[in-house]
Amino acid sequence: MKESVLKPITQFSKGEFHEIEDEIAVESIITIVVNEKIISSILCSPVLEKELAVGYLYTTGILENYQEIDNININDYNINFTFQSQINLEPRLKQSQFVNRIISSGCGPPEYWLQVKKGKGLPQIDSDLQVPIDKIFEGIRDLNENSQIFRQTGATHAAGLFDTESHRIIIVEDIGRHNAVDKVIGFSLMNEINLDDKILISTGRLTADIIFKSAKSKIPIVASMAAATDSGISTAIATKTTLIGFVRGHRLNIYCRGERITL
Repeated sequence: MKESVLKPITQFSKGEFHEIEDEIAVESIITIVVNEKIISSILCSPVLEKELAVGYLYTTGILENYQEIDNININDYNINFTFQSQINLEPRLKQSQFVNRIISSGCGPPEYWLQVKKGKGLPQIDSDLQVPIDKIFEGIRDLNENSQIFRQTGATHAAGLFDTESHRIIIVEDIGRHNAVDKVIGFSLMNEINLDDKILISTGRLTADIIFKSAKSKIPIVASMAAATDSGISTAIATKTTLIGFVRGHRLNIYCRGERITL
């Protein structure tokens, strides 16, 4: 399925109405099933759906590593995972219910949100990685230049994985900023890419749920063209993630752990 399609619209410009065809982003849906149990249904862009599902299972704690999966079967919009028989999924599924309430909705009961704000139970980044500031600017430019569906439709987010020389490993786009990050993480798991010396660059807001995903994957530096929220900064501090926002032109804001960024 294509990520975008042409649709007839009426456009008003230069004081007149014009009947034209415009490029429109396509929405699809996947249902993630583990050992015949429905885990979640996700609205997404119709590309890298398997990577999205793997990343989602990992960042919600249901999957600990890609080798735990015996088989992946795609049937229409269902992505069916069979885990190794010796793995006890019940405790993971119970824990994922808490994570899901924060990641999927961005909110949840106050007591859960306060736990996240305080950093309770969050992963920790232990990294001495240092990256020249120019490499952050180069990565942002590369992400912006290669976000083709956004350029055509204006309706997607992009996320990219880069090394410390700002060499692009992968760029993905999706209608959801969370989905784009999960696709990057899922791709990395499936291709055995080490993430503790990589940079995650995004076009979306840097909220607690995004930082939770990146920190669980041991990514030390997260940067975005957009801003960070209070919860994103709190979670970055708690997880020891270097958080950078408003990367535009030759300006950026470092919210925490700036020692990893050098001149």
